[in-house]
Order: sequence, then C-alpha cells, then structure tokens
Amino acid sequence: MPTNKTCYKVVLASPSDVTTEREAVDSVIAGINNIKKSKNICYDLYRWETDSYPTFHAKGPQGVIDEALKIEDAHIFIGIFHTRFGTPVLDSDSGTEHEIKQAIKTWEEKQSPEIKLYFKNAAVNPYELNFAQFEKVKNFRESVMSDGILCDFTTTEEFKTELNTHLHKYIDDAEAAPPVASLAPSSAPTPQTSTARPLIPKPSPIFTGRTKELADFNNIIKSSNTLVIEGLGGIGKTDFAAMCLKELPPEKLVWFDCLPESTIDALIDASGFPDLLKGEQKTDLAKHVGYISLIERDGLTILLDNFHDLANDSLIEFFKYAENRLENARIIILSRVHPKELLQTANIKLIGLEADAFDYAKKILAHYHNVTPDDFNIKVICKRLKGHPFAILHAMRLLSYGDVTPDEIIEHIIRPDDPDDALSKRLLGAVFDHPRSTEDEKQLLLNSSVFRSRIERAAFTNISNGKDITNALHRLMDKQMVTLLNGLYETHPLVREFCYERLEDKVTTHLIAADFFKQKRQTMIDPSIEEEIFHHLYSGNALYGAADLVVEEGEGLILAGHTSVLKDMIEKLTALKIERSKFHLYLGDIAQIRGEWDTAKTNYEKAFTSNDKGDSAIEAWIKYGEILFKKGLVEEAKGYFDDAYSTCNKNTDLQKMKARVLNNIGLICKHFGDYLGAETKMTEAFAIQQLIKDYVGEATTLNDIGGIYLSQSNLPKALTKHKEALKISKEKDDKNGQANALNSIGSVYKTQGNLSEALTKYEEALKISTEIGNKKSIAATLNNIGLVYMTQDSCPEALVKYEEALKIFNEIGDRSGQAATINNIGLLYKAQKKLPEALIMLNKSLKIRKDISNKKDQAATLNNIGSVYKAQGVPLDALKKFKESLKIHKDIGNMEGQANNLHNIGSVYKDQKKLRDALIKFKESLKIRIEIGNRDGQANNHHNIGTIYLKQGKRKDAITSLFLSLAMQNEIGLSEKRKRITKDFIFNVKNTVGPKNFQIIAQESFNALPQDLQPHLPLSELTSNKTIQPQKKVNMNALCPCGSGKEQKDCCDAH
Repeated sequence: MPTNKTCYKVVLASPSDVTTEREAVDSVIAGINNIKKSKNICYDLYRWETDSYPTFHAKGPQGVIDEALKIEDAHIFIGIFHTRFGTPVLDSDSGTEHEIKQAIKTWEEKQSPEIKLYFKNAAVNPYELNFAQFEKVKNFRESVMSDGILCDFTTTEEFKTELNTHLHKYIDDAEAAPPVASLAPSSAPTPQTSTARPLIPKPSPIFTGRTKELADFNNIIKSSNTLVIEGLGGIGKTDFAAMCLKELPPEKLVWFDCLPESTIDALIDASGFPDLLKGEQKTDLAKHVGYISLIERDGLTILLDNFHDLANDSLIEFFKYAENRLENARIIILSRVHPKELLQTANIKLIGLEADAFDYAKKILAHYHNVTPDDFNIKVICKRLKGHPFAILHAMRLLSYGDVTPDEIIEHIIRPDDPDDALSKRLLGAVFDHPRSTEDEKQLLLNSSVFRSRIERAAFTNISNGKDITNALHRLMDKQMVTLLNGLYETHPLVREFCYERLEDKVTTHLIAADFFKQKRQTMIDPSIEEEIFHHLYSGNALYGAADLVVEEGEGLILAGHTSVLKDMIEKLTALKIERSKFHLYLGDIAQIRGEWDTAKTNYEKAFTSNDKGDSAIEAWIKYGEILFKKGLVEEAKGYFDDAYSTCNKNTDLQKMKARVLNNIGLICKHFGDYLGAETKMTEAFAIQQLIKDYVGEATTLNDIGGIYLSQSNLPKALTKHKEALKISKEKDDKNGQANALNSIGSVYKTQGNLSEALTKYEEALKISTEIGNKKSIAATLNNIGLVYMTQDSCPEALVKYEEALKIFNEIGDRSGQAATINNIGLLYKAQKKLPEALIMLNKSLKIRKDISNKKDQAATLNNIGSVYKAQGVPLDALKKFKESLKIHKDIGNMEGQANNLHNIGSVYKDQKKLRDALIKFKESLKIRIEIGNRDGQANNHHNIGTIYLKQGKRKDAITSLFLSLAMQNEIGLSEKRKRITKDFIFNVKNTVGPKNFQIIAQESFNALPQDLQPHLPLSELTSNKTIQPQKKVNMNALCPCGSGKEQKDCCDAH
C-alpha cells in the first residue's frame, strides 16, 4: 500500500528585491521536511516563478498566477517585503498586495490560511532607493500593523530563525489538535495526502480538436484494459492523454516517464509500492503478480509515456504478462511507434490536426498581440506542416518575432519532401538560431539537455555553474521551449534531443549533472537518484566513478528491491571490462533472491577468488556457505562459516559480517540439536547488531532466537523474542519484517493449541503481506492458516487455503513453496482417508524437493510418505520410507529429524506387536530429544512409552511415564485438548486398579519425578476420589491436537 504523507501547502508572495530571503524559504522548508519525514509530514511550497506558466487569462498575467497558486487552498501564507512594493495589477498596487488581500479574505471566510508578513529593515544605499516604492511599503505595513501578523528582521539568518519557529509551531499545533469530530465545523483546507507518485501533466489550455480520437479512446477503454497511443514526436500524445484522463482522480493515475533503462522496479517504486520490491524470492514474475494485484485492488490507470525510449525488455515483458490479466486496472502506452511485441493491443494513432490546425495556430498567435498575419498564409503553413502541433507552435513562434514572414517560412524552412523529424529540427533550428534567442537561453537549453526527466530550478542553476538563470528561464518558458508542472521543469523530448545533438562538451556537462544529483542524496537511499548519478557518470565516461557508485550503493539498492536496476548497471560496466569483486557479490545476492542457487554460488566463488580482496571477499565466503547450508551440505557450510568468523574476529571493520556469521553458526548449532550453543552464538550476534545499529539484523536474529525456544518448547520465551522482533520491525516501518514476526508469533500460539489466537496473527500477517504485494509471504501465510484449519478438523477450509497458496507459488515460480504446499495437501488427503491421492501429492512434493536439492525437506516428505503406507497397512513400505528419511537426517546431522523418524519406526513396530523393538525406538528418540532440550518431543515420547508399558502390564512404569508427559505438557503450556489424551490413559489405569491402589502407584510415580516437574503435575486432581466419567473412546484417526498434522495414532496417542 502506498505510504500516505500529510502535506501542508505554503504560498509565498513578495516583490523582486528579496531574492535571498525567497531562497531561504526553500532551505528552511527542506530542513523541516527532512526532520518530519519519519512522520510522513511535509510542507509544499508554491510561488509564482515556479508554479505558474505562460498561457492566456482574461484577468491578465495575475490571473494566471492566481490559478496556479490557489491561495484559497493554502494552510500558510508568507509575504516578504524590503524596499520595493511591486508592479501594479488590475485591482492592487502590486501582485504581492493582491495576493495578500486574497489571503486575508480567505482567512476571514474560513480561518485559513495562517498569514505571516515579514518586513526587512536592513539599511540600504539611499542613492539606489526608489522612494515611491518604499513609501508604498511603509503605508502597507502601517495598514496591517494591528492584525498581529507582522515580523521584522534585519539579517537573512534572523529571518530563517523566525520562519523556522513559525513553521515548526504550525505543525506542532496541528499534531496536538483534538480529533476533528470534537471541533466546531470549519471549512479550513484539510492537509493533503500524497503517495509520492509522479506528477500528472495537465491538458494544454489551447488543446484543439481530436474529437474523433477522444471518442475512440472512450469507446476502447470501455472494453479493453490496455491501449497504445502512437504518433510522431511532437504530435501531441501527452496532451491528448492528459485530456482523456483529466476527469480521473489523481490518486487513481500513475504517469510514468520511461527512460532507456527503466525497469519494472522503477515503475513499482514510482507507483508508491516500494515494499513490494523487498524480501526474498522476488523474481520478475513475482513482482509482476504482486504489482498487478495491487493496481487491480486500487483500480489504477498506469500510463507509460515515451515507451519508445526503452532499451531493455523489463517493462515490455511486464506489459505482455499483464495484458490479459487486468479487470479493474488499465495500462496505457504512449509511443512514437506501436511496439512490435504488442501488435495485438488496441491502439489509437494520432496524426496532424487536419481541419483543426488553423484554429490551433490562431490560439497560439492570440498570445502575441503584435502579430497579425493573414488567415490564408496561416492555413498554407498549417497545411504544409500537415497539421503537426509541435511544428505549428514553432512556426507561429517565428512569426511572432516580426522579422520572418509567412512566405519565408513556407519557402525556406518547410520542404515538401522532408521527413517529419527533419522538419521539426529545421523549425527548432530556426527558433534556436534566431537573433531573438539570447546566448544565455541557448546555453541553458544546451546544458540542460543532459537531464532526461523533469527537474527543479536548482538543476538549471547548477548546470549553469551558479549563474542567475531567472530571465533566460522565463524567456524559454514564454517560448514554450521549457514547460513547468508543480514546480518541476521539462523540455519537450524533441527539443531535448535537438539540443543534446548540438551540445559540444557532453562529458563535462554530464559530470556537473552527476554532482548535482549527489547533493540531493538523503539518509535513506533513493534509487531514482542513484540511477541518475550512474547515468551521468557513465555518459560522462567516468566509468570508475560509476563503478564506485555501484560498490557503495549496491547493498542499498538490493535492500530497496531494485535488483533489476543494479544488475543493469553492473552489466553495462562489465561489458566495458570494468570489474570489481563487489559486482559478483551483488550478482550472487540477486541470483539468491531469485532462487537461482547455482548462479549465486558461481558469482560468490568469483567474488572470493578475485584479485580485488577486501570486505566483499569475506562476505562472499559467508554467502557461499549459506547456499551450501540451504542445499543441506551442512558440514561443508560450517567450514566456510568458521573460516569467515576467524577472519572477521581479527578485523574490527567487519562487525556486521561477524554478527551475520555468528547467527549462521547458531543456525547450524540448532540444526545439530545444540540449542544452547545456538542461543549463545545468536546472542553474541544480537549484541553486535545493537552496537552497530543493524536494525534489520536485530529483528532477524531475535526471530531466530525465538525459533530456538520454540524448538525447545519454551513457548513463553519464544513468544517474547518474536514480539521483540515485531516491535523493531514496526518502529522501522519494515512491513516484511512485521509479517515474518507475526507468522512466527502465530506458530507459537498454534503449538500452544491456542488456535484462535494463531489464526488472528496469521490473518494480521496476511493483511500486511497483501497490502505490500509480497506474494511469497501471502502464500506462506495461507499455508499456515491452512494448517490451523486442518488442526481444527476443518479440512475443506484448509484445502481452499492450500490451493490459494499453491496458485500463488505457481504464479511466481517458487518451487520450494510449491513443494511445501503440495506436501500439506498430501497430509490433508491422508487425514481425509484419501490415501491414494495423498501418496500422489507427497510424491509430487518429493520430486520437486529432489530437483532443487533440498535434503532436509526431502527427508520430511519421505517421512510423510511412510506415514501414509502405515495408514494403508503396508508396514514394510512404511519402514522403508522412515529409514530413508532417517538416513538423510543422519547424513545432514539433523537431530530433531532423527528423533521424529525413530518415533515413527517405533510406531510401526508397535502396530506389528513388536513391543520390545517399539520401546527401543521410542527411547532412542527420547534420548535425542533430551540431548537437544525439546520438551514437547520428550512429552510425546514419555506418553508413547507409557502406552507400551500399559500393553506390557507394567502399570507403575506406565504411570511414571504418563506423569512425566503430563507434567511437561503443563510446564510448556500445551492445550487442554492435547493434555486430555494423556489424562484419559491415566484415568483408565485408575478405573482399572481402583482409587486406593492407584493412589499408592501415583504417589510413588510422583516422588520419582524430577523436582522441577513436580509443581506441574496436579496430583490431587488425578488421585481425587470423585467419580471419574467413563473414558471416551479416542478417535485414533483424528488429527492430533498437538498441531503436527498427523493422526493421533501416529503421534501423541501412538499405543
């Protein structure tokens, strides 16, 4: 979901003699916005020179400014004066006075905007003073003195201090205000919320014609969710699209300007969904699926402008995928040519204005009051120009100069055999080279042609080496060579291409532009800024500088999810033989994120064997080990981790890597059943992460520590750690981290048997994952919800969730997720007695897990296949599968897996009446679980050992084992439903031997319990003389309430 931002509108008005103070307003607001960005609060500054544009208005130029500033929508109005009052307008002595009067009138009507007028009282040279202007300032100051809205200052620093205090107070007061419902009705403007989406162009006020095309658009869009609008450069595609979509609410439209290297990552980010890019397994397919689900949910229209500029296939592949999958959302492409890959897509082809060209030309000429060419010549020009709007605009511009006649344009500039682009260039050349075009204007256009998208005013100043470009910029705007939208400037693509061809020193200019974008960096990485810096360094032939940027910012781009952008940067550099070991490290990270483990291994190996040694080599070494661990090559992985730790321990600059490798060593300890060692290593890692403020690392490690406690059945501690991880993720607004922690918390509640609370947490996780479009997390959470339903015997509901999860895993190509879900469906069929179907699904899961070399999960699926054979009454096949699983678990050193296998082998022997063999296996399983500290597993084993003793007639030994099981279940807080199974066996013995004899056996068994367990056994309840209800027959085929997904006869109630 896009992040909402509260924006307060500030309007600034002043005459021309306070330029320094006007610029100071910019810097003060930028500083406040930086401070308040964590709260998603900002100020938007509006002023006449950045938010108005040259056009026509019945009230003259001030009418244009009024429409742009919209003072009636402002929250704060700032006026600044020194010695000048300004130029008179229709109803006031100056534009500034007119704007202040508007602000006061609006305040009287709705108590907004808040008004503050600043008067500068610094000394001036009397010889330079315009006394008439100064007298007006004095008179105006006196007229508003009693209103309490004045503030005097002497220096610019003093002004900045006063303004900073004023603006901070406004936000503080707004934040402290009571809820709206408790306030008296007010018509003050509500702060705007924005999602930081790209600006949306407005239709030109002189838009003309296109009646048929507009009707075609409305008809096509009713039946098609995709459309291509094609036409030559300058034919008016952007203006036409803006007219078509002008009634669409801005929050429903994403207008994306395509650059040559634009990718799906950039589009997703620009649409306000950056969280979709983050997390594991984000293949392009996963991004496509997630992005489509979000724009479908919000009913967005995505407009891809300048589609012809694309130099890679990322967005084309997305469009091809999306084309037949949209229902509520739309995608519209603007391109000079219809993309060959999308020939089946509906299209509208724009050509010249034809009969409307003359009206269009007349509207342009109306702007130049001194130009009166006859209609015949205008029509001839429009006809010769084939009604091309861009060409007509610049032909009329030439006429406005007064020294170029229509005949000269017709005879010397327009050539009938010219291609359209050549004609446009010749017209641009005539305007560019005309004596009325100053050198300042030309140089500004040439230098700014290196910018590829809309830019702020500061960019013009920077590219001009700090020169005052105000006059040149406004002349260019008046000539329509530069346009303005919401404070950002843009040159038409044809103008930019024309000027870039003429720019002589491209290299130096690109490097100046790169420096400008470097100055715009903030604490948090902005991928779009890094893309611009790279583009200018690369285009400026500063290849080693571009390589340094990749090295320095690559990790940030990966964390932000812009893997395609980073990969493109690296490939551009390596194509020119620019190599760094970090490149291979990042390429390995990208491959691992996409589940391409072998590619990741290859790149990590290149990184740590390259000549370019350093941090990247040790990091690659660690990540290579992580791939081995995922593949089940645990001992080999451990060797890599141990070597990495040794290196990190000798270098204080490698603390982040040291924490990472410690956490990994902890995971290996957990794998081998050394839970104490695992917790020790992870606690060391967490201490380092706290010290270096690695917040993502902290949350990850806390979740892993919680996993250790869960494996040991220490559920309260597990819950505490997962909640701590959730708290950090919330504080840092890490949505993926929140979803992960909530899923972990849900798993603890599920283990406790608190299924309703588990379901609540899983649903919270699902909501967050859905909001950010993280399809992998959505599917994993649906699996978890399915497991809860299965434990509740709600098998039809569980199957729905599994099928939803499987559909998503199939969509995003996540084979590991597919295997896990198919495995769960197999277990579900087993629970429903559909044993042949269960075997089919489990064997499908096993095949996938073998294909991706996931040994641990292969063993789990073999174990499940064995349980199906056992349910079918085929004990030899069951034993075979359990032993295959046991062998894998021994090979990879997975102690808990071995314990489970031994338990299941014991259960087969029990079914075969081989009680002695069964007891041996149950005790071997118990021994492992005691070693690794798994109390839940121990409780399970003691219960099953007790049932064997009962069959052997050893009641005292049986009661001792059942007491041990029940005490442990109470200790770790398992559900009453699950404990009831063990209690029923105890009460069955009590009914058999009678209360008196049972009391003797029970007391002896209680005394045999370890002292730490005695408080957890309710002896008085068990030995009470109350009448015991007849034991209900246990449904051995029902799912065990422990949440394992197994039937009771194969789990806690195996007897």
